[in-house]
Amino acid sequence: RKTWTWSGWIKRNKLGTTQRIFAVSGGPTNDDNWFAIAFNTSNQIFLGGYSTIFRTSTAVYRDVSAWMHCVVSVDLTASTTMKVWINGVEQSLSGSSNPSNTGINNNLTHYLGVEGASAYCDLQLAEVHFIDGQALAATDFGEYDDNNIWKPKQFEGTYNTAASYP
Repeated sequence: RKTWTWSGWIKRNKLGTTQRIFAVSGGPTNDDNWFAIAFNTSNQIFLGGYSTIFRTSTAVYRDVSAWMHCVVSVDLTASTTMKVWINGVEQSLSGSSNPSNTGINNNLTHYLGVEGASAYCDLQLAEVHFIDGQALAATDFGEYDDNNIWKPKQFEGTYNTAASYP
């Protein structure tokens, strides 16, 4: 609940609405049990808990015609606790609050592209990875080609040490 990485390719279809890309909720109503990677109504990415926005990107994401690669790395034991990369570039983030834990990997419902039973996002997701116990970088999931275009690459690491995946 302190260290993990989420990676996914996102294509937005609608702007100006709150859209939770990956979230956990439903536990005790505090920042240690709820967490979301989301777009806000200003089209920025934010990382938030139940009542606190921990980080918000200074960049705005309004291109509905292209896919973008998003990597979120959380390590609450490190000096830089939360990082976001878009298309291989680490983003500038505002905010400095940290929970003692995230709700991620808690025994609660985790949501992908929705929060709750009906708050669906109007976006598409592809090549989604969740890596438990490791704070990884965008280069673990993508690379630049000869034309300086960010492309996905095969993830060659491990997801965690407790589970096996095909």
